[in-house]
Amino acid sequence: MTRRRKDGLRDQDLSTFARILQNFLEATPGALGAVLVDDYGEAVDYAGALEPFDVKVAGAHMQLELRKASQDLPEAWGPVRQVIIRAARRSYVARTLQEGYVLVVVMCRAAGYGISERAYAQVEFDLRAEGGWTPPKGVERWVHARVESVDQDRRRPRRVQLEGKWHDVQVIGSVVGLARGERGYRVRLATGAEFTLVRERLGRWYTDTVLQ
Repeated sequence: MTRRRKDGLRDQDLSTFARILQNFLEATPGALGAVLVDDYGEAVDYAGALEPFDVKVAGAHMQLELRKASQDLPEAWGPVRQVIIRAARRSYVARTLQEGYVLVVVMCRAAGYGISERAYAQVEFDLRAEGGWTPPKGVERWVHARVESVDQDRRRPRRVQLEGKWHDVQVIGSVVGLARGERGYRVRLATGAEFTLVRERLGRWYTDTVLQ
């Protein structure tokens, strides 16, 4: 059973990897902890509310499960990209990255299938950049955005946070072809800058540009 830790208690210094993982958790409803492990199951760094020992053990175990799944399936199917295990109290998700590294996420039991592909796109891009790995061609980059909606429609953006300050946005078009329950908009700032905002089914906003 995984245990919760007191805020601030860590067994190693906070690194950029940990900050990237923490941003990922904040954008993922139901996520309790995340850990980046290498090809030997050793933790590079972690984030979340779980005890360091517990999240590291979960990472090492799920890395083995992911490797075992790849070995058990026919070679023609290719390597397994992701494994999800639902246990009595928690769900565990392991996803292959580059250079033999694996991202493992500990979730509330019912939330194991709810990780956004845009959240994955952001965390994978940032981890690759920090690790010095060359990102594969054609990988989208999405960034979790802070957005305020109009009063009459929570699915329509009114303003967005940039560099710590809020800026009004003008909706100039809608994005088509999104998944069920999603809304997308092409927006413009007063400066003339344009970008895309997407509101996912669970209410998280993402943009295709870097917002700070």
